[in-house]
Amino acid sequence: FSRRYDWKQKISPKIISAWYLTFVLFHLYEKYEETSPVQMGIPQSISDKAFSDVQIKNAEDVFYQALKLYRHFCSLQEFLKAKVDELLELTTFETFEPDYDKDPGLLMLPEAFASLVPITREGKISQGMTLLLDIGGGSTDISLFNVIPKRDKEYLPNIAHIISYHHGLNHVFRMYSDEHIGVSIEDVRELFSKHPEELAPYVHEFENNIVQLIDTEIYKPMMAAAAECGANVRQFSLDLIKRPVIFTGGGGVYEVFHNKIHTFYEPLSIADDLLSLKSIVNKNVTQTELSILSVAYGLAISQGREPVMTPLRELFEHINILPEKK
Repeated sequence: FSRRYDWKQKISPKIISAWYLTFVLFHLYEKYEETSPVQMGIPQSISDKAFSDVQIKNAEDVFYQALKLYRHFCSLQEFLKAKVDELLELTTFETFEPDYDKDPGLLMLPEAFASLVPITREGKISQGMTLLLDIGGGSTDISLFNVIPKRDKEYLPNIAHIISYHHGLNHVFRMYSDEHIGVSIEDVRELFSKHPEELAPYVHEFENNIVQLIDTEIYKPMMAAAAECGANVRQFSLDLIKRPVIFTGGGGVYEVFHNKIHTFYEPLSIADDLLSLKSIVNKNVTQTELSILSVAYGLAISQGREPVMTPLRELFEHINILPEKK
């Protein structure tokens, strides 16, 4: 739902999203009940409620519009034969009030949280603050989290902050294309797939912007919270240098992105030994597919409730320091 790039077509991206999701529903409902609850990952920022509210509304509109289109057409073949004018007339995004006896419930989860679930559930990430960057095509979802025990040797991410940065791989491609006349985005994408190092300067500029965002929205508020609670701020800052930053998403597999981010000096990428994908039948998954699959797999794990969160300002409230020892 990004408006950061010029969309040259007369049909809005939101309408295209609804049509694509309709196609997906025809395949899903071949195997699952129509009333099965749905979890959808969306870009969200804790510090930008207005942005998050818009994303939630867009997700609801798109999903329930897709459901209405699915129910309107008798089969996938009928849907694919439909003329554009007919689809436009049917795609109205009218308010939909689900009847949960026959309609699926919809739980929206931050994409950053969905990325975290499959890599934290078996405790393979050591306890302590960790940064995750989910680099997609149109956005980069950033989360600061630690790992908490749940039950039966399972673990959950405890999120301290989430940011959705409105740029991703496509922005890096666009920066290169803008400086190389006659080179299209598709040309850049092809170049990147074969020689990602050619775009290293643009990747560094992209990551520098992320570092500034992290400094403003995560690091400085976290240090302020630590100081207010009497924690040893200098020691805590030094401890963060030892902590990992995990890269996932379509961009997370490329080594050109694997750099230290702010004070997080240990870059990690999604790999087989980091994920728990026991129920995946196809074991011949490439590293790129594995990185993208981590989000989808996280969404496939039923949550039943909102993610566990400890806001930055409350991270250090458990520390009880006597005044003379501050």
